[in-house]
Amino acid sequence: MTASTATLPSLTDQATRHLEELIVLSELAPGTTVTEQELSDRLGLGRTPVREAVLRLAAQGLMTVMPRRGILVSRVDAAEYLSLLETRRVLNRLLAALAAVRATESQREQLKQCRKEMAAAMASDDLKGYLRQDQHCYEIIQESCRNPSLLQAMAPLHAHCRRFWCLYRHAWDLEEAAVGQMAVMDAILRGDGEAAAAASDAQMDYLDRFARIGLELD
Repeated sequence: MTASTATLPSLTDQATRHLEELIVLSELAPGTTVTEQELSDRLGLGRTPVREAVLRLAAQGLMTVMPRRGILVSRVDAAEYLSLLETRRVLNRLLAALAAVRATESQREQLKQCRKEMAAAMASDDLKGYLRQDQHCYEIIQESCRNPSLLQAMAPLHAHCRRFWCLYRHAWDLEEAAVGQMAVMDAILRGDGEAAAAASDAQMDYLDRFARIGLELD
């Protein structure tokens, strides 16, 4: 195994994380068409990890590869998003409940630190910092649930929700979103599966209200 091969997974992960953040923040706006080379230049990474990252995000529905025409950043579809939320509600409830009862002490300590940093980002109105901590916390919770098939089912959902929220958010939405997420984390830290599921339901209620207000739907 060569050195370049050995480092490829981490470079691909890095490219995936950065590209997802650009899409979530609409720095790569819905409907934008880009080339692999443009993305490579923007990320400062080689085309191979960028290509792999694009394929990952395409599998999640965030990008579409158009042979000989470029790469399309997927548009936001209102009806599709509300359908996605219905699915996420059920799966997120299970995720939170399982994480609450299955998390190790080490994972709870990581989650506690992540919660602290999320609260600091919220207090300073640091959107990028908040989103990074939100993603980190979500990864800890995913690891804690110890259910690979659940994680496979949930893989496309989180980034779509984050992108929609960023696209339509107002200044005051950061605190409300953070408080809801931290309520889920607090229940997991206490090891209370029922409370974690209830907090997840409340979080999904917020996201549904947010979506309908943003889209001016009844």
